[in-house]
Amino acid sequence: MRAADRSDLILGGITIAFACLTLFFIIPSGVENPGQINVMALGPAFWPSVIAIFIFLMGSFVVVQAYRGHGSRESTKEDSLANFAPVRWLSALILLAGYYLLLDILGMVVTSALALLTFMLLGGERRAILIVTITIVLPVALFLFFRYAANVAIPMGIFSDWVS
Repeated sequence: MRAADRSDLILGGITIAFACLTLFFIIPSGVENPGQINVMALGPAFWPSVIAIFIFLMGSFVVVQAYRGHGSRESTKEDSLANFAPVRWLSALILLAGYYLLLDILGMVVTSALALLTFMLLGGERRAILIVTITIVLPVALFLFFRYAANVAIPMGIFSDWVS
């Protein structure tokens, strides 16, 4: 097994462990349910659980990819970047902490756009048109949906005076 595959395997295992810790311990102990809720999607633990399941699935995907097919490829320049996977993973965690801290200050739309931009660059995306399109269209579309279709209040931060 190549070093890049071993790194992916370790990274996938850490991600799966983090998702399980979140799903089975952090969410049940940290999220209070306000009594009987008939619709599961309205409960406060629903979306954190969905995100934890998504993280678990992504970690599983990384593990499967490490076991299948990666060892048969020729070593390329991109494979040398795989050795930095733990650094990128730690960078992503720091980015998420920054996202949380800036959410009340800059609001959901601006903070999400900055986070998407940073995540895309961290992931190696270099197509400017794709980056600009996703970092602008996705946060704005989600804001419009949640604000006006789902009637959910979205933190606007310093832009709260502009949106009424």
